[in-house]
Amino acid sequence: MKKSVKSRFSAVLVSAFTAVTVLTSSALAAYAENTVKTPEDKEVTTFDDGTLTYSVIDDSRFVEVTECAASASHVNIMPKIDGYTVVSIADGAFSGCDSLQSVTFPNNEEFTSIGAYAFSECSSLKSVSLPNYISEIPIGMFAYCNSLESVTFGDGVTSIGDEAFRECRSLKEIELPDTLDDMGNFVFYMCTSLENVEIPDSLTAIGGYNFTGCINITEFNIPSTLLDLGDAPFLGCMGLTSISIDEENPNYMVKDDVLYSKDEKTLYFYPPAREDTSFTIPSGVEHIYDGAFFQCQNLQEVNFPDGLKSIGSGSFDFCTSLSSVVIPESVTNIMSTAFSDCDSLASVTFTGFDNESDGEGESLVIGDHAFFSCENLSEVTLPKRTSSIGEYAFGVTEIIDDSNNAIPQAVEGFMLRGFSAAESYIKDCDVSVGFSPRSFPWKKIVFWVCAAAILIVIVFFSVMIVRKNMMTPEEKEALRKAKEDRKNSSPMNKDSDDLEEGADESDDNYKSILGDDDDESDKTENAEKDEATGFGGKEKSKLHNIGHGE
Repeated sequence: MKKSVKSRFSAVLVSAFTAVTVLTSSALAAYAENTVKTPEDKEVTTFDDGTLTYSVIDDSRFVEVTECAASASHVNIMPKIDGYTVVSIADGAFSGCDSLQSVTFPNNEEFTSIGAYAFSECSSLKSVSLPNYISEIPIGMFAYCNSLESVTFGDGVTSIGDEAFRECRSLKEIELPDTLDDMGNFVFYMCTSLENVEIPDSLTAIGGYNFTGCINITEFNIPSTLLDLGDAPFLGCMGLTSISIDEENPNYMVKDDVLYSKDEKTLYFYPPAREDTSFTIPSGVEHIYDGAFFQCQNLQEVNFPDGLKSIGSGSFDFCTSLSSVVIPESVTNIMSTAFSDCDSLASVTFTGFDNESDGEGESLVIGDHAFFSCENLSEVTLPKRTSSIGEYAFGVTEIIDDSNNAIPQAVEGFMLRGFSAAESYIKDCDVSVGFSPRSFPWKKIVFWVCAAAILIVIVFFSVMIVRKNMMTPEEKEALRKAKEDRKNSSPMNKDSDDLEEGADESDDNYKSILGDDDDESDKTENAEKDEATGFGGKEKSKLHNIGHGE
């Protein structure tokens, strides 16, 4: 069974969640260790009224609410109790009060502080109205309040902390105050019923992932004063079809409902609810931002421009209809999960992969899980300029076991072709992925040839030594004589014999010069012998004529 979309969606944001988790853990740890937020070395005395528990600060006339009875459903926090003035609510004071449906805050100027996660996980809380003297909505104040439908801010709110309304799944609409000038991360994360959010002109920047998973937001307006949208603000906004922007915004622009940087070099966001099946990224775009095309499930084809340099994390994650991509030669960075979970992706082509004789071009870095769980992708050929490949980037998917654990496994029939970086990826991967090297292994061949030659020489001499040691005396004598015979029949010996024969011929010639008469008599005698023995014919006539000529 393939891992669920919900589970993979969480994996895409794991790096961002880490920071928030640290904040959450720290706040809860502080709450567990000391539920009363007081200055160091201050004496604290507690009392309760049957519903709420209060702590006296520094033996003064000021108290804060530290705890609420689990059975309380409607709570009215009074400005004063037993002569004490209520000035704050401690961290986690109402956290986990499942019966709490409403709470009324004191609206006196002394009441100025509410602690972190003060009302988190109050699953029955439906509405809240914050007093005017509260300027800061702390971290996780209403996180996981699944029934919360409406929130009214006081006039003095300037800051909203991380996760303040995280997973308030019943919250449909919220009006942010005009005094707001700071918004943290994950503020409206997974508020799946949220339909509309108006950003006030007072806000110049917002944190990352603020509207992630808000699937019912259909349109969004960016004012001229909002200069920083944060990381992946609309990740998973499946219903978003339109983005508008004030033309005077200095950092962003919108063209055909697609969000770009003002200089059009970065594509920030493509609305997932668009019905187009094909999109051509304009020439001049160099960077595709993190999550830019996340879950664009209608998109079947994307055409990248020459000059594109980077493809961001999760930028095409869960584009389940995307069937093929051609990566330009200019791309130097494909970041983590860029094309993971693209179920229909069957072809990935790197431009220039077949022109790699000298490995020209800038190096290419491919991040972790870049093409993870692309189960229809059977083959990828990487260019020589690829310098590194992250974990489970190619040829790996996963299954869920009976204990709901994700187990990585190889994509059946997948083949990765490449050079040294691909070879290193295969070597380091704990899943057996098919691999075909594109480079000829000269070093290995030379090594084994040299090793084989050395081995042959060693074996040859070993055999000679062994055979010599095993010979009998008779065989050794025979071998000695054979060597002497070869020596005697050598060319140098033959040359000596030729020299002796030459010397004999010289003596004969010398004798013939001194004894011509003897030679004539020898010739006459030889001729008579030839005639007597029947030899002659032409040879005889020739010799005879020569004699007459003389």
